[in-house]
This record gives sequence, C-alpha cells and structure tokens, in this order.
Amino acid sequence: MLFFYVETFPEMENFSHTVLIVEDNSQLREMFCEVFEGHSCRPLPAKNFNEAKELLGSQRVDLAVIDYWLPDGNGVDLVRHIKKAQPNAQILFVTATSSDKLELDGLRNEVFAFLPKPADVKILWSNARRALSLGHLSQENKALQGDVQQYYRELDFGRRELDAVKQIAALTSDTEDFRLHVPEALAILQGAVGEGAALTFHAAFRSENSLVLSQCCGISAEEEEALSALDFDGGLVGKAGSSRKMVAAEDFGGLPLGLRPHSDEPVAPASFKKAVIYPVGLRNRILGVLLMLFRDEGTFLEEELALYGSLGRLFSISMENSFLNERAMIDGLTTLYNRGYFDERFAEELSRAQRHGHEVTLCLADLDNFKAINDTYGHLVGDRVLHEVARCFKVQLRTSDFAARYGGEEFVLILAETSLEGGALAAEKIRKAITDMVFEVSPDPDEDLLQITCSFGISAYPVHGGTQENVIHQADRALYRAKAEGGNKVVSA
Repeated sequence: MLFFYVETFPEMENFSHTVLIVEDNSQLREMFCEVFEGHSCRPLPAKNFNEAKELLGSQRVDLAVIDYWLPDGNGVDLVRHIKKAQPNAQILFVTATSSDKLELDGLRNEVFAFLPKPADVKILWSNARRALSLGHLSQENKALQGDVQQYYRELDFGRRELDAVKQIAALTSDTEDFRLHVPEALAILQGAVGEGAALTFHAAFRSENSLVLSQCCGISAEEEEALSALDFDGGLVGKAGSSRKMVAAEDFGGLPLGLRPHSDEPVAPASFKKAVIYPVGLRNRILGVLLMLFRDEGTFLEEELALYGSLGRLFSISMENSFLNERAMIDGLTTLYNRGYFDERFAEELSRAQRHGHEVTLCLADLDNFKAINDTYGHLVGDRVLHEVARCFKVQLRTSDFAARYGGEEFVLILAETSLEGGALAAEKIRKAITDMVFEVSPDPDEDLLQITCSFGISAYPVHGGTQENVIHQADRALYRAKAEGGNKVVSA
C-alpha cells in the first residue's frame, strides 16, 4: 500500500517539507515525528498553542498536523492563526473530538482532512502526502497565475509604449514650434503613464543654475506654484541631472524632490508620494527634466520602471528633435524665424486663406539708417538694436501672427486673418513702439541716447494678388515708397 503511494506521487521525494506537529500527548507527538522523518520531512514539534505560534513566526510550514484540544487553546483558533501567518500551509486535524460544527468550522478554514484518534500512521501519511501535493500544486498554480498576470501587465505596458511612440512620432513631424510641442508631448505621455499621474517639464537655465516649470499637466494651481522653480543641482532632480540617468523615488523621506533656487528650502509637495525624474539632454547639454509624479504610495513594479524609462527616452528624443528642428528655422541673433522658414510658412498661410476665404496681410519692415548705426556705434550696438526690435515684434504681435528676419535689418510679418486696414493699424502700433525705444550706447550718462525708427510696407491677399510672389512684391514696393518719403511711416500697397 505504501509502495502504491510512492509510485503515485514520485515527485514528492524531490521536495523537503516542513511539518508542524501540535500535540500535547508526548508519545503521539514523538510517533508523528518519526512517521514524517521516515518520509524525508522535517518535523517541528509543539506541545501547545503558544509553542506553535512561535514556530510559525520563525519557520516555514508546509503542513500542520494539530489536535483540537490544546492546553492553552483550541484547534480552530490555531487553524485561523496558521492561515493568517502562513496562508500556503495545509492542515490536518487529528483529534478524538468529532462533531458537525467542528468539521464545518474546519472546512470554512480550509482544513484538508479530519483523522480520528488513535491515528493509523499509513492513513496519516496518505493524507499528508495528498495535502502536501495539493499545497505544491497550489503554489505552482499561484506562480502560473502570477506569470500570466505579469505577461498581461507587460503586454499592457508594451501597448501603452507603442501608442505613445506612434503619437509622439506624428507630433514630431507635425509640430514645428518647440513651445507648442512640449504640452502636446506631455499629454501623450500622461495617457501612457496613467490619468492619475502628474507630469511636468522643467526647462534648464544654466546661467541661473535653475530649472523653471515650462509645461505641466495633471497638477493643481498650488502644486504648480510649489514646483515653479527648482535648483539645478539640488535633491532628486539634481541627482538625475548630474548622473544623466533616470531616478525613481518611492518616498521623499531621505532626499527631497528638489530645492528652491538660491535656497536650501526643500520642494516636495505633500500630495505626491513617489516620483520618476528623467533628464532631457542634447549631446552635452541638459535641456531640462521630465517629472512623473504619483499620488499613490507603494513600490514601483519592474515593468512600470521599464515603461517610464522608455517614455522618458522617447520624450527626450522628441524634445531634441523638436529643438533641433526649431534651431534650423531660427535666426541666431534675433531668435525670430529665418527667411527659409518664412517662405514655407507664408505658402501655408496663403493656402489656408484660399481654402477658408480669409484675408492675410504681409508687412515688410526695415530699420531706417541702420548702416549709420553700425558705422557710428559699432556692430555690437547694431546687433543689440536688432535683438531688441525683434523682441518688440514678439511683444506686440498676437500669438497667431508670425515674425521673421528677412535679411540684414529687414523683417517680415504675417498677420493671419487680417485685412489690409487691420494690418496697417497693427503696423502703426509697432512703429510707434519702436520709435519709443531708447538705447544707451555709452557708459557716459552725458552721451546722447540712441533712438531708432522703422519703415513698413504692407500688402494683403487677395487684394494684391493670389500668389506669394505678387503679395511680397507689392509689400516691397510699398516699403520702397515709405523709405523714399523719409522713412518712419507705414505705407500700404
């Protein structure tokens, strides 16, 4: 009979099991220990409830063989304690007490079997083997379920990453303005990370050794204020920036999220319990840091960190590409768009105006007597004038308008959905703002201050033609007239 059991469960011999034996009768306790030792199991004898509890707290238990009546408690209470302390342990009751209530309580607490006293050792081992096999299969089943759950988690994280890659790739090709690119990219990442997460991009200002909040999503006004500026080298943010590696923190107890610039005051909003910080760089230059902030506590899963790392790399590459694209379109001195990009943008605006029946006004602007400024005060002053005039354009124009350096001291403005009359009013406003500008050209306060003027030539689509060449030509002729009439004026074609 024993041979039959061995042949039925040959795999059992490959496992070393620990059996807790709780029996106040010393002879029975010793007999049970001998039975399990004879079958390559390690017995843990206990004569009462308290000894059993101590063993459960320090030893792994695969099977518990317990009596119902114990000197300091009863078997059902011990069963509940076992299931709480070691949920995977199987349980056999060996007792002289038998009742429907006892068996019902035992079944409710997942007791494997009830064996009467005096116990038959063959029947005891037979039930023990089946209980241990069930426990082993249960463990394998849980492991398999864990593998399946991990597979689906990885599949879900992979799907989120793939969706983000597709959207970011489309965004990179569609969004040319770096400032517009960042919030859209953050929104895509938030969809991949999860709606409950907050994301921020802090732009780096090396000259001030600080990181300034550029864009964010999923945070409140108070949180935005708290995160408005961070020290470049402080806290977890500084750690990520200096190491050029992602930093994940499951609590802010040891190191704050960051420090305030020019201060040791820690920045760690109480609403966030953990964070991932990813440095966004371009070759040897840090453009900023991406923060993924979470309000829930707990440990990051490996799959989560892998996803956040991939999303951080994706965001960083996206920002690099957008930044480089923008740099290719930007005039280095004035930080306005350059002539090449103006040609593309104007063609797009005219095409859009044709489709929707809108008007578009074009302004050519030329600084008066600029050569004399360079000759008299030097090119450094001339460069400063160009830079400040460009800044004036940015301040005066609407967000839907467009300004570019056309060449030398000449600029071009595209006023979308604006009539010729409206364009003339906008140009006049800018002309006055430039006239009010004053430049100190010498450290000597008694020296004369430099004032500049600007001439404007204006044309519009469709009034002055349906092609890009015609509209530019008409604006150029109007600018020539403004110059010929003494400058510092706005002339319409």
